[in-house]
Amino acid sequence: MAVSIGSVSLFADSVDFLEDTAINLLIVAALPWSAGRRRVVGSVLAFVILVPALATVWAAVNKILDPYPPSPVPLTVTALGALTVTSRVRFSSSDTGSTLGA
Repeated sequence: MAVSIGSVSLFADSVDFLEDTAINLLIVAALPWSAGRRRVVGSVLAFVILVPALATVWAAVNKILDPYPPSPVPLTVTALGALTVTSRVRFSSSDTGSTLGA
């Protein structure tokens, strides 16, 4: 969605979210492993952290070489969707006493 809209910041946020998910999954998967195998996972984590940075630089360079404003309607729809999800999580967590939305 971010690429079709033409928003580098939305692309960077999306890639960062996927990176965070991948890191958390790798950490959980590596918990029962031996120290030697966890050392390998550390190297994989370094690569996983590098990929979003490279992807964001690639998107930014492409935007600089071919500048055009982001498409306003899809960007607005995406923002409204994010606002809806964030609002629901925030209000539902305040109802249950969770500190997630605090």
